[in-house]
Amino acid sequence: MKKLFIYLINIVIIAFLLFVVLYKPGYMVSKPGGIENIEKSYTINGKGKINGSVNITYTETVKPNLLYYWYAKLKHYNITKIEDYAPNGLDIEKTTSNLMYLSSINNAIYNAYKYTGNEIETRNEKIYIDQNLNPDSPLMEGDLILEINDQKIDKLELISTIINSVDTDTVKVKYQRGENVLREDVKLINKNGINYLGITTIDTFDYYTNPRINFSIKDDVAGPSGGAMMALAVYATLSDEDIIHGLKIAGSGTINRDGEIGPIGGIEYKIKSALKSDVDVFFVPKYINYYEVLDMDVDFKDMKIVPIDTFEDIINYLKENK
Repeated sequence: MKKLFIYLINIVIIAFLLFVVLYKPGYMVSKPGGIENIEKSYTINGKGKINGSVNITYTETVKPNLLYYWYAKLKHYNITKIEDYAPNGLDIEKTTSNLMYLSSINNAIYNAYKYTGNEIETRNEKIYIDQNLNPDSPLMEGDLILEINDQKIDKLELISTIINSVDTDTVKVKYQRGENVLREDVKLINKNGINYLGITTIDTFDYYTNPRINFSIKDDVAGPSGGAMMALAVYATLSDEDIIHGLKIAGSGTINRDGEIGPIGGIEYKIKSALKSDVDVFFVPKYINYYEVLDMDVDFKDMKIVPIDTFEDIINYLKENK
C-alpha cells in the first residue's frame, strides 16, 4: 500500500510538472531584450567600417508556459492577452510584423542613400494593409492590394486619387490574401467630402543601389522600431564624413519614406538595455516616447537622450555635437 501511495504521488508530481511546462495560458509576454550593432548586418561595396557603433535596441515577445507566466508576473514584465496582442491571430500578426520589418529596412536604406547623394532606384512597390478600421470592409491585415476599379495599384498615392475620383460610395478592390486572389466591393468612408478606404498601409519595394548594399538581420531582433538607427548606420557607412565620432549610439523609432520618425513600444526596456551597454547617445521619437522617457525613474548617468522627429534631426544633431 505504501509503495502504491508513493507511486501515485510521483504520478501526480510528474503530471503537475508537465502541466506547468506544457500549458500555455493564452498570453504574450514582452520583456527586455538587448542591443545589436547594426553594422554586423550589412555590407556596402567599397565602404569600410564606422568609427564607433550604431545599435538597435529591442524587446523580446514570447508566448509563455504557465511557469514563465508567473515568472513574468514576479519580474513585472508586460503581459497581454493574445486576443488583445493579435486580434486577428498570431499568424496574421507575424505576417504583418514581417512586412513592417521589410518596409523599415527599405525606408532606412532609401533615406540613407538619399541624404548622402548616392544612387537608389525603387521598383515594384507593393501596398499591404496594416490595419482595417472600416467595419463595412472585408479587407484584413496582410492583404496585398492589387487593383482598385481595375486600375493597378503600384504607388500608395494612387489609392486616394482613385477613390476620390468616383461618384459612388463603393469601389471594387482586387487583393491577394495568402495564395488567393479575391475581388470585393468595399464601401468607402466619407469625411468632410473626402473618401477613405479606412485602412492604414505598409508599403514595400525592391531597390537598386550604387554602391550595392547587402542587408540581413537576425529574426529575433528584427522589427520596424529599428528603422531610424538602420538609416543612421547605413548613412554613416556611405558618408565620407565621420559623423559618429567614435560614439556608441543607440535608439529606437520607425522611419517612413519621407524620413519621418514614428513612436514605438517598449521604450522603458530599450532605455534600460542601452544603459546596461554604456551607450553614449540614445535617440528617441519626440512625440509620446520622449515624454515616457522623462517620466522614467532611472539614472541616465552620462547617456544623452535626444528627441527626434525626422531623420534629418539625427544628422543635424551629430554634425553639431562633434
